[in-house]
Amino acid sequence: MSFTAQQLLDLLPAIYRIRDEEWGGPVQALLSVVADQIAVLEEDLQQLDDDQFIETCAEWVVPYIGDLIGARSLHGVAAKVVSARAEVAHTIGYRRRKGTAAMLEQLARDVTDWNARVVEFFQLLATTQHMNHPRVNVGHHASREGAVTRSVTPTLADLRRWEPLERLNSAFETTAHTVDVRRIVNGDGKYNIQNIGIFLWRLNAYSHTKSPA
Repeated sequence: MSFTAQQLLDLLPAIYRIRDEEWGGPVQALLSVVADQIAVLEEDLQQLDDDQFIETCAEWVVPYIGDLIGARSLHGVAAKVVSARAEVAHTIGYRRRKGTAAMLEQLARDVTDWNARVVEFFQLLATTQHMNHPRVNVGHHASREGAVTRSVTPTLADLRRWEPLERLNSAFETTAHTVDVRRIVNGDGKYNIQNIGIFLWRLNAYSHTKSPA
């Protein structure tokens, strides 16, 4: 609890309060300084409790908590882009989901503070189907009768459906591609078995209410 100068003064015997008032209040002035220092100590003790958790700790404590769990910043880039707090907080989750697309998306968001989507390009390769390992589309398609079905990934683009064509070469495309063995460092060769793409975008959707059209 916080103590004010008046509360501390009330703890003194009445004779001291009467004498202090007669002398112009030197004891009350002294107790006001003591109360300020008590407030500083209380705030420091509260911060010490908060510093035990990554969500509430001070910014300078984040690297020390990261050292406790062995978290390492990505080549020192995270501190320049955004606070490393989210990266340290999710380190345990990174390790549990290591190698998954969901983990890479979370890591990209934490490091850059931008929206991110990870695409496994082997999922978009047009290959001959194997009966033991059938591949189906991630999305669902509605038939003319209204029934929702899951179909095998087509090898040719359906020109009657414009939505998949609009999403070509984007983070949300579903059109199949033939394998591309060119080097990905040159901007080509994305669609190969071992390649993974991370799409980032800085613009977010912001809502406006009661604004002119």
